[in-house]
Amino acid sequence: MRKMAREHVRYELQMMRLTAAGLKALRPDQVGERNVLIESFLLHTRNLRDFLHQKQGRDDTDALAVDFFDDPSSWLDKRPEPAEAIRNNRERMNRALAHLSYSRLEYESSKTWAVSEMRQGIEDAFSAFLKALPEERAAWFQD
Repeated sequence: MRKMAREHVRYELQMMRLTAAGLKALRPDQVGERNVLIESFLLHTRNLRDFLHQKQGRDDTDALAVDFFDDPSSWLDKRPEPAEAIRNNRERMNRALAHLSYSRLEYESSKTWAVSEMRQGIEDAFSAFLKALPEERAAWFQD
């Protein structure tokens, strides 16, 4: 679990932050770069969304925040609701990003994403997660 926290969960958080910052720094004419960064941002945001907000994984190999508590209710009872920008874009992230599906056609008119709000929602939930963890385990996620 310590290895998962230090190497993988921290990586997802770092990449979400880096891509969000990169998006802010782009000029309007950098469309290709924007697409690369937004897809990376959304992938890492989606991974963190599932890590923080799912009660159980799709299978036994999914790493979830609840796994880091001896008593799952220690997280489940304190866990914040997903931020509005995360909730409102859940299906869109699932369909438009991760699957080459006809469902993408439903989202063609909406080319923008609420990057700042989504990032802040993950940051807030992750902060709550760290506060709920025992101090020793919270340290696994620190730089």
